[in-house]
Amino acid sequence: MKAFVRCEDDWLTKSGEKWQNDDYTVYITRYEDRRKWGAMTKLMIVGRKGDGHRWSDMQAIKNHFCGEENEGVQFFPPQSEVRDFGDGYHVFVFDDPEMRTRIGFGAKK
Repeated sequence: MKAFVRCEDDWLTKSGEKWQNDDYTVYITRYEDRRKWGAMTKLMIVGRKGDGHRWSDMQAIKNHFCGEENEGVQFFPPQSEVRDFGDGYHVFVFDDPEMRTRIGFGAKK
């Protein structure tokens, strides 16, 4: 994956940062405390070519901006709370690499 460069802010970056490469734009918002989850980083990942996204790209973006051992979840809101700004994928990543949702492959039964 090509390197990301920091971009000028736009209307979506009021509370965060904007990064871009040839394939993706990533909007980053950091939250200090998300109730019981602790500090989190929200990645809004937008494909720039209109041809969807690959899971391996999403994982590489999460690793690049948040760390390889930090767990993240893609968010699908209730329909009543949908804010459709285009093909953006919302991934919330725990800032604490020890935090787990207990729903992943490493979850204990």
